[in-house]
Amino acid sequence: MKIENNILKEYLKNVYFITGTAYAGKSTIVDLLAKRFGLIKCGENYNSRISDKVAVSEFQPNLCYFDTMKDWQEFISRTPDEYDQWVTEVGKEAAEFEIVELIRISNVQKVIVDTNIPLNILREVADYNHVAVMLAPQSMSVDMFFEREDPDKIYIKEQIENSANPRKAMLNYKNCLAKVNSQEHYDEFVKSGFFTLYRTYTDIDTTEEVLEKLAKHFEFIENDSNVEIVRIQHNDKYWNSAIDFAENCSWVAGKHMAGMLKENRFTDWESFFIAVKNNHIIGYCSFLKEDYYPENRYSPWISGVFVTENERGKRVSHKMIEAAVNYAKENEFSKVYIPSDMKGFYEKCGFVQIDKLKNYGGDEDNIFMREI
Repeated sequence: MKIENNILKEYLKNVYFITGTAYAGKSTIVDLLAKRFGLIKCGENYNSRISDKVAVSEFQPNLCYFDTMKDWQEFISRTPDEYDQWVTEVGKEAAEFEIVELIRISNVQKVIVDTNIPLNILREVADYNHVAVMLAPQSMSVDMFFEREDPDKIYIKEQIENSANPRKAMLNYKNCLAKVNSQEHYDEFVKSGFFTLYRTYTDIDTTEEVLEKLAKHFEFIENDSNVEIVRIQHNDKYWNSAIDFAENCSWVAGKHMAGMLKENRFTDWESFFIAVKNNHIIGYCSFLKEDYYPENRYSPWISGVFVTENERGKRVSHKMIEAAVNYAKENEFSKVYIPSDMKGFYEKCGFVQIDKLKNYGGDEDNIFMREI
């Protein structure tokens, strides 16, 4: 079965890719962008959790190389051409795992990823403003390789030092690194047509400058001042609009939320929050006594957090959650809870996972708690 690129592009519309050469600052920038804009972060080799378990030598021989090689001396003694070819083929084989994983996790939130997906594939599955290239001089990629306290790099260095001729083995391995980071590959990135940033030797910290450039390129907007969070009550100005928005939103649970609003099933201190931008609703969440669980041993719940697709990654969810937390505090609650089937997002809002509960549908959700 072959999935056409237009389908993949649609399913990857919440994903932003950073690629390029080693030591260009990709991992640092991915981490900072994720924290600043509330994105899911996928660091280098994030796909290995699945590929290490699923890959087989018949279909992914290069991903399985470490299982089939004779020993580590074989690994460090390969020629530069052999090493370069292996790295290239690993990128191709891993791309399938990366794309499937990114489709899975980007369904409800934007993702920033440090990727090795080949350029020709990125051109097919991502738009210009969803890809950025970061480049560093070859000398940085080679000379600084063993300077990081990375367990994998430390282990490789130990294998080189334990070889019959450590000096010769180190020279060969650095030649392999030089081949992978050759001018030819560097030029491929330069001529890729994607937005490109260049790192140079300097004592000046340019992190904020790079962040600003990438935020503009990816069209991220931090703390959009045009967004207002409103707590609405029955027959308020936005009540009917909230019903329409929930009923027609892309989330399957939206119709259930619309039903709650139509029937005004909010009692006592229960409430409903909406995010409004230019007089249009772009998101909502509820504040409830009970949620979708037979065993409701926690209360109150911040539930049903949803933001329309083109407004994600702008911290709208964070704003709604903070409004609900402040409302809980006004009502003298000391803790609030959020249910979710994902991890990594609500921790950024000050929550910690404390439990798992089976919902009425039989699925198990993570339960997060925040003290206030």
